[in-house]
Amino acid sequence: MRTLLLYAVLLFGVTVEAAGPAKSEVLVCTQAVDGECQKNETEIPFGTDDIYATWVTKTVPKRGSKLVGTLFAEDVGAAAPPNTKVLDKEFKADAFNTLGGLGNRFALKLHFNKPNKGWPAGKYRVEYTQDGVLVGTGRYVVLGPVATAPVARLGLCLQNPSRDCQGVTALFTTAAPELLAVGKFSTVPKAGTKVTTKWIAVDVGKAAPPNTLIDQSVIEVPAQNQPLPKGAVYTVRGTLSRPNKGWPQGHYKAEWSIDGQPLGVSEFEIR
Repeated sequence: MRTLLLYAVLLFGVTVEAAGPAKSEVLVCTQAVDGECQKNETEIPFGTDDIYATWVTKTVPKRGSKLVGTLFAEDVGAAAPPNTKVLDKEFKADAFNTLGGLGNRFALKLHFNKPNKGWPAGKYRVEYTQDGVLVGTGRYVVLGPVATAPVARLGLCLQNPSRDCQGVTALFTTAAPELLAVGKFSTVPKAGTKVTTKWIAVDVGKAAPPNTLIDQSVIEVPAQNQPLPKGAVYTVRGTLSRPNKGWPQGHYKAEWSIDGQPLGVSEFEIR
């Protein structure tokens, strides 16, 4: 966590100086206007690229004040110890009067870039201090991917590049060129999870012993940069091509599992 590559941007406006610090709200957001948050977001989606934090006060800091903006990872599990300091950015108020701005308003704006491996899920806070005095705090949570995803539905059909299976077909002809099995998940499985599709000849007479494993595919779920859009599904596909000598007639099944745990079985027949 200490090696995160982040940077900060300072944008501000000043016209009047005041003697001491005044506590005020810190806004955290994922979308900013000219680097400034317009609303507060307490939950940040997994995979978010940029996070902004804005401290706004009507009491303009005195010239020579030292302002510090600090990002802490309060609780991110095994990714870092509690209250790890991620970024500590210091600004001095010596040159504030040369930059112009809005009357009776001062805004300090920080921008955090996503680390290469993404933000660890957990609790964070942003603190602003003026001359060692805490003047503003903002807290937010980075949401994590769901650890185990339920299956929305399973499909089995003839392979068609233009569409996926809408249901389970129970009967195919010996001329079928390729079969497609589809597992559709309502949420993305945890990164590194292995989804397995097994094709099994249950009873094909003399062509093979009962319950012969014909083929299997194992798909490892990659890390996702963005959460699954509302109403969408995460799809895993497995295919089985027609043998050179054609399909033996008989009974078959396709089995799905996730990290060795059964998800479902679709039985079908080839005639």
